[in-house]
Amino acid sequence: MLAATLLATTVTNPLAEVVAADAVQQPNQKGISSEKNNDIKLSQEQIDQFDKFVVVKDNSYVLDSKVNQNFSTNEVLVVKEMLNTSNREVKNNNLIIDPDTKEILDQNASPFVIMAAYNKNYTTKAFWWGKRYYFTSNIAVTRGARYFRHIASLRNDQSLFLSALGDSIAYASALVSYNNRHNQIYLDMNRTFQYSLNILK
Repeated sequence: MLAATLLATTVTNPLAEVVAADAVQQPNQKGISSEKNNDIKLSQEQIDQFDKFVVVKDNSYVLDSKVNQNFSTNEVLVVKEMLNTSNREVKNNNLIIDPDTKEILDQNASPFVIMAAYNKNYTTKAFWWGKRYYFTSNIAVTRGARYFRHIASLRNDQSLFLSALGDSIAYASALVSYNNRHNQIYLDMNRTFQYSLNILK
């Protein structure tokens, strides 16, 4: 539920920019760390593999049954939980899932999006697996890093919150560091708190 809370921020309209996958993955992302679903971390690479088995039907995400032949039972259970959470968010907030891109869209949002190479604010897209954050300027990166640090500060004394505190600060630090080497970037953060940083092309 924590991941759902983190990722259920305001959904914005999509950027028309096509994204390339020149990615830097977070260390130690691969594999299963425990038999408990709460402890399972899926890398963005694993999410991309699962995405091939996710379809949109009647404005809901559905997992193809063939997925069981390709992944462990625990991984499948985690993805099903992510899909259920996304489907509840879509239903409860009257959102729309684009059947082609699988992006979650807010039908009440303004249809006008500033399409510019430079934007002082970071922008986002929401998907079943989490959110994609776009940064096309240094100030957008600064604001994004501040956002992740703010999330970390809200995690109080609850053990689940504290266990992810370091990750949030790592997101912020990695984001700033990655931006220092590249101009326009995006960060994918999934519902198991794993992330990858990528270059916009």
